Amino acid sequence: MTESKFRIIHPFHPLSGREFDIVDYLVFGKDGRIFFNNDESRLVSIPARWTSIAPIDPYVQCASGGCILRLPELLELADFLKDIREKL
Repeated sequence: MTESKFRIIHPFHPLSGREFDIVDYLVFGKDGRIFFNNDESRLVSIPARWTSIAPIDPYVQCASGGCILRLPELLELADFLKDIREKL
């Protein structure tokens, strides 16, 4: 990793939008965590996927914040799948 700073991008995180210096970046299995010093100089970590460091999820990028089906269509799909299941 070459970046020395990151921004918290998770919309519901209390520090969302803030930028911090990276202390360390560790990968546990398939998930990475970024370690940084908070405002009280305490070492804390956050999932990398909640930051500007993580690559954009292709599904999220393609959806652009939207959904291909509206609620009435989802309900119709659920009924269709229920009918198929009952016929099996």
